[in-house]
Amino acid sequence: MNKSKTATEVCKALQTVFARFRIPERVVSDNGPPFNSAEYVFFASEWGFEIENSSPKYPQSNGEAERAVQTIKKLIKKEKDRNKKEDASKLKQKQYFERRHLAKQLQPF
Repeated sequence: MNKSKTATEVCKALQTVFARFRIPERVVSDNGPPFNSAEYVFFASEWGFEIENSSPKYPQSNGEAERAVQTIKKLIKKEKDRNKKEDASKLKQKQYFERRHLAKQLQPF
């Protein structure tokens, strides 16, 4: 997984998470550049959640945020895997409908 993300990518990812689950009262994050950007601050105010940053010198002190990161990474991986399976299924279906039937030499549609 690419670790370098822009504020735009973070905001889009959060929109997806919020749409699926709900908008939280606060989002705890590290002090990475995307979370300190004006774009992210504006996004938080528009979506109505508080921003809370963990300690920049000692991230282990915020076990809740660290655990949440691991959980979100797992959710993202599961979603990607599910999408890959759906894409493969759609591709097989598309291939079936586009090929010619052997007996009649016609396409199903």
